[in-house]
Amino acid sequence: MAIDLFDECREFRPMVVMSKQIERPKPPYCAASAISFFDEFQFQSCRSEMLDYQARVERYGKCLQQENAEAIAEFNGTIESFNRLASQ
Repeated sequence: MAIDLFDECREFRPMVVMSKQIERPKPPYCAASAISFFDEFQFQSCRSEMLDYQARVERYGKCLQQENAEAIAEFNGTIESFNRLASQ
């Protein structure tokens, strides 16, 4: 399987060859833990992780849109094939 450089989902797929599964980005631990920030450095570090997480979630949304479009195209192709076979 060739690497599709235009695949919006490549960063969300496991490293398993031929995998079609998509994994949702995980929130940074620093924002989900019950421990408060000790200092400005921890806060800024977590803020940076949150900004990265936000960007990944936005890319993930584009990935899902692409997957949806591909699924619909595959469905339409399957319907056309079915209809061809049914009309013979």
